[in-house]
Amino acid sequence: MRSCSYAIPPHRQFRTGPEPGAGVPVPAGGFRFVKLSGMRKDYIDAVLQLTGLIPPGRVLAYGDVAEMINDGGPRQVGSVMSHYGDQVPWWRVLRASGHPAEGHGERALAHYRAEATPLRGKTTGEDASWRVDIQRARWQPDEQGWQEIDRIADSLAPREQKMSEPDDLMES
Repeated sequence: MRSCSYAIPPHRQFRTGPEPGAGVPVPAGGFRFVKLSGMRKDYIDAVLQLTGLIPPGRVLAYGDVAEMINDGGPRQVGSVMSHYGDQVPWWRVLRASGHPAEGHGERALAHYRAEATPLRGKTTGEDASWRVDIQRARWQPDEQGWQEIDRIADSLAPREQKMSEPDDLMES
């Protein structure tokens, strides 16, 4: 199984790099990770690997990614993307409404146009108001895609399930 690790985004480590999603090679020493509170490295890898599978012109919502890897939720996926997304095609993971991440609309729009991603609304002018047409653009993996997604999901370490302690003082 190929292990995938991602760097701290260039804007956070003050270095320049290739265009995001361009297949950045893993340095010999590996990439450095910023410690996200409670975030597991295998989870970060899984989110980024899945994001790398989304074909040009297609998108997934944050919640779709979490559901496909059977772990976390939209906020956890968003946290991973905000810290590490610059090494993958980040614009292909967005809000369920079809809106890109806050503050990234202009950059995302350039990618959507280049990839012919279906859009709704007016994309030019001062009164521009647009979003991705998520119904038409949502990625529907083929059998091979699902097999790869299952491999990614299976690579996650089992989470320790914590149940509440029974209260022996309660009557049944």
